[in-house]
Amino acid sequence: MADVMCLLSEPNKDDVFLDPFAGSGATTKARMNYPHKKIIAGDINPKRHFIEKLDATKLERFENGSVDKIVTDPPWGLFDKNVDIDSLYTKTLESFYRVLREGGILVMMVGDRRLFEKLLEKFKNKFVLRQKLHVLVSGKKAGVYKLVRN
Repeated sequence: MADVMCLLSEPNKDDVFLDPFAGSGATTKARMNYPHKKIIAGDINPKRHFIEKLDATKLERFENGSVDKIVTDPPWGLFDKNVDIDSLYTKTLESFYRVLREGGILVMMVGDRRLFEKLLEKFKNKFVLRQKLHVLVSGKKAGVYKLVRN
């Protein structure tokens, strides 16, 4: 799945690539197989030495428009019921909009497609939905969304 998501982002040699929910690093490792300028992997709770501590809802260390591609798989809210997925996704999309350059690509996998598509309505002036895939991940329904920043 990580390779598919990376391919959806249309990799090229000039990409500044970000995965702010890197977790185990699978997406980041997959992206290393494609041309890039720079790869940044982060997570609020880094588990690997190459993943830095980042809060995807803020991305404070990034300048506006400094990232070309974001490919990520944020929490789905299945295991930690204390996570407010609506709020997490809203804040995350706001920070992604800020750091992505105009025309930059976001590929995001989510567990609650209905919630995410409802949120996309709020962001219709900021992102254009280019592709939507319905997938099964470990037997769980999920969605992969390719968005382009306006």
